[in-house]
Amino acid sequence: MRPRFETLYALIGDDAKVFADIGYDLGALMVAFLKRRPHGQAVGVEIQPQAAARFRSTHAATLGRAGLDRVTLLTGSGLAPLTDRAADAAPIDCAVIAGIGEDTTLSLCRASAELVAALPRLVICIPTFHATIRPGLAELGLYAADERLVVDRGRTYEVIAFEPGVEPSDDAVATLFGPRLFERRDPGVVGWLEDVRDRYQKAYAHGLRNYLNGPRRALGEKLARLDEALERARQWDDATRTSG
Repeated sequence: MRPRFETLYALIGDDAKVFADIGYDLGALMVAFLKRRPHGQAVGVEIQPQAAARFRSTHAATLGRAGLDRVTLLTGSGLAPLTDRAADAAPIDCAVIAGIGEDTTLSLCRASAELVAALPRLVICIPTFHATIRPGLAELGLYAADERLVVDRGRTYEVIAFEPGVEPSDDAVATLFGPRLFERRDPGVVGWLEDVRDRYQKAYAHGLRNYLNGPRRALGEKLARLDEALERARQWDDATRTSG
C-alpha cells in the first residue's frame, strides 16, 4: 500500500476486530485489513451504488469467498448507513474517514454525532491543510489521542486518531497544529510547516487579510500562529541535531 494507507492502517489499532471505511473508493484499506487480520471484519460505506459490486469483482480473487464473507458493504452518505447493520453485528472498533475535505468530513460527523461519540476510535485524514477538524470534533467530545505525519508522493498528510475524551494539553499552539506531534517533537513537523508556509506565501505577503474575515477565518487564525509553531519546531530540531 501507499505510505498514507499504511499510516491509516497503523492508526486503526492492533486490537481492532471490526473497522469501518467511510468512502472506501476502491477498498485498498479494507483489503489490507482483511488480509492481515484473518479474523477481522470490515464495513465499507460508499455513496455510489455500483461501488459494492465493483469491490467484490475486483477483489474476489485476492480475498476469496472467506474474505468476502467478512465484508459488509453499505450504500449511503457518511456514517449514517452504519445504523443499518444487523442488530447482532459486532460493534465497530474504529472508523476511518480519509480523502474528504474538512467541511464535508465535519458535516458528516455532526450529522451522526451520537454514533461518532460512541466510537472507540475515529481516524481522520484530510487531504489539505485544515483548521476546523480538531475544534469541531472536540465539540463532539473527541480529542486527538494519536497523530502522525506521512509523506506520500511528495505531499505531507496529517493522520489523526480521535478518541472520546478531552484534550489534556493547554498548549494553544500545539493544540492547533498537533498536540501529540509537539509532545514527541516529531521530526517531520519542520518540513511540513515550512511547506504549508510556502503554499500560503502570497496570503502572508498580504497580511492574511483575505483569510482573517469571512468563511476562512478559522484557517487565517491558524496560519497567523504558524510562524510561532515553526520556530518552536526548529528549536527542538536544532537541539536534537546538536545532542546527536
